[in-house]
Amino acid sequence: SITIPDSVTIIGECAFVLCSSLETVTLGKGVECIGPGVFEGCEKLISVTIPENVTSIADSAFLGCTSLSSINVVENNANYTSDDGVLFNKDKTELIKYPAGNTRGNFTIPDSVTTIAGGAFADSNNLTNIAIPNSVATIKAEAFYGCSNLKNIILPNTLTTIEDSVFENCYVLEDLILPNTLT
Repeated sequence: SITIPDSVTIIGECAFVLCSSLETVTLGKGVECIGPGVFEGCEKLISVTIPENVTSIADSAFLGCTSLSSINVVENNANYTSDDGVLFNKDKTELIKYPAGNTRGNFTIPDSVTTIAGGAFADSNNLTNIAIPNSVATIKAEAFYGCSNLKNIILPNTLTTIEDSVFENCYVLEDLILPNTLT
């Protein structure tokens, strides 16, 4: 268990990387920035609550947190929100992180989402089906990396960008039809 004091404003790159026994983190009210790889590989981390002053969370902040079942955001945070443990930007146009330890087999991305962040679903091994709405135009790098049980995903006809390694190590993915809207 780690408690970050209120006086800390930035948690820098890879601060707690591979802390394999870390289960709980309490972020102080002063935290504004959660850098790249901060909790990367913290396999036993179960949940995190994002305080009100956080203005920046790197895409890879929770990479490899395979037990993480929920990311919660306090109500008065001006930049982020969570819905059923899934992290979004405040207006829900970007899905930032689906917790890899969530036990759902199916997930439907909300219609408000236009961008799926890099590593958003990485290592979400319980997921077998993901529904992506027609609002999504961009899927960033490694968004579904290591989703080893992902069988079905339908890419919308509004999709214009798929970045590097989006479906890498998705071993059981059966069909993937690329829309002709990709640029």
